Amino acid sequence: MSTVNGLGASIANQLSAYQTNSQRSKKADDVNASQKKNDKMEIQKNKAASETHIQEGVELSDAAKKLLDELKEKYGNMDFFVSNYSSDEEAEEIMARGTKDYSVLIEPEVLEQMAADEETKNKYMGIIDESTGKLEDMKKQLEEEGQSVESIGVKIDADGTTKFFATIKEQNDKYNKQVAADKEAAKAEEKKAKAREERQEQLDKLKEGYGKKEPAYEKKTSVYADSVEELIDKIKNIDWSTIEAKPVKDYGQKLDLSV
Repeated sequence: MSTVNGLGASIANQLSAYQTNSQRSKKADDVNASQKKNDKMEIQKNKAASETHIQEGVELSDAAKKLLDELKEKYGNMDFFVSNYSSDEEAEEIMARGTKDYSVLIEPEVLEQMAADEETKNKYMGIIDESTGKLEDMKKQLEEEGQSVESIGVKIDADGTTKFFATIKEQNDKYNKQVAADKEAAKAEEKKAKAREERQEQLDKLKEGYGKKEPAYEKKTSVYADSVEELIDKIKNIDWSTIEAKPVKDYGQKLDLSV
């Protein structure tokens, strides 16, 4: 009889332990599911903020939102960012996210003023028109002189001050010549019967030889000014010898041979 009772107690203990573990497992699954839901919501929120280019936490009036849509439609080659910022460096980081020809950073107060007053709106739209026209001429001039313009734009502060922004990059002659040679080699190989095999072989040789000699580097700096004329003058007078050179990342892995 004691054996039976002992067996029954053992089964009861196992059943109790199983139920406890099952409850713990269910609780852990619920916690994980809740965390995943929160992560997904955070990702969606960040994605929405990124797509609209409006700083998280900034609440715009309906009139300001309508004006922002109007600006995006009128200036299709510009990314408009609505955000508060505390320094030129922070403004640069925001505008550098742009994927179009130009970035325009406007503080929320300015956008609201533009939406509320037609004269203010026309004033700043005139500034944008004039600025981008000059920036386009400047960009062409710099590129003709061998400068690489990575990003370019204008920011409009809450007090109405405008400041122009450009990030310029310099790469050594070896890198530029190497890229040009790679593109020419690729085009030539594509015309041959065994273009794919020979093109890959040529690129491998170029990468192997390139790594044994002078490494490719680039220097990058940002320039700020209160006018386009001042920005051009500062860019022309950049002392590249005072700027640290850094290796070009992923060279040989992401060569653009389409041109």
